[in-house]
Amino acid sequence: AEALGKIVSLFVVLVGANDRVRNPHLRAKMVEVLYMLSPANSHLPQYHSLLLGHAVSNSRLVRGLLSLYVHIEYTGRHAQVLPFCSLP
Repeated sequence: AEALGKIVSLFVVLVGANDRVRNPHLRAKMVEVLYMLSPANSHLPQYHSLLLGHAVSNSRLVRGLLSLYVHIEYTGRHAQVLPFCSLP
């Protein structure tokens, strides 16, 4: 679980890091992985607390998601990126 916590930290930080990861497709895939750990996904209930109780996630996740959304909309790539993101 500790290794998964480090992966969650890395993904949460990189989702909002336009300067570190410029590829919006890769950042969208990171969001998909984080979604798989969310309470909305019933397949992995044992990891819900990992995502919801994670200090980095609580402080940066919303900001990172908004940053990704703005980056996609600003660059006009929404038609190219959104089909790759398979969130419901």
